[in-house]
Amino acid sequence: MQATLDANTIPPAEAIMQPLGFDQDDLSANREGKLSERQQDELRRLQTRTLLIGAGGFMGFALVATIFLFFGSGDALWLLTFLGIFVTILNALFVGMLARQWMRLRADMDSGTITTLEGELERVVLPDRRANNLILRIEGEDFHVKKTVFQQFRHEVAYRVYRTTHSRVLLSAEPNP
Repeated sequence: MQATLDANTIPPAEAIMQPLGFDQDDLSANREGKLSERQQDELRRLQTRTLLIGAGGFMGFALVATIFLFFGSGDALWLLTFLGIFVTILNALFVGMLARQWMRLRADMDSGTITTLEGELERVVLPDRRANNLILRIEGEDFHVKKTVFQQFRHEVAYRVYRTTHSRVLLSAEPNP
């Protein structure tokens, strides 16, 4: 079916489901303003991933900072001591950012509610040195998406988009009649 769609045809919600990773049960729950069980599981997976990245990053930063501080303990090696302190501060910022994301995901799971955005959707391509950043923008909110998702939406067409309230994860979408 995807091969027969032209640039002016608005794909139905069913065409968006597979690339965006939701199904009819998810969409029905989202229409009621709730997370589906599958979406709750996906948020738990994202939360676990955030925790693992945070733990790995913390250990990596701590190891580098420790090495710098150890070798910078001599009188003439103040630069290594400074680098050790700098890496320790970076570690705190890194862990803080991931902790904030973990808490946002937790708040989304605890509330079980979602946010609905309705309006004209913009497809935005921001070129970068290595690749294009593909963005869906609706009601002033940006969602960075993969090419397969980006291709299923039409520019300046009315859509209804469902996202988590706190972590702003794109859950599902449908054309807005």
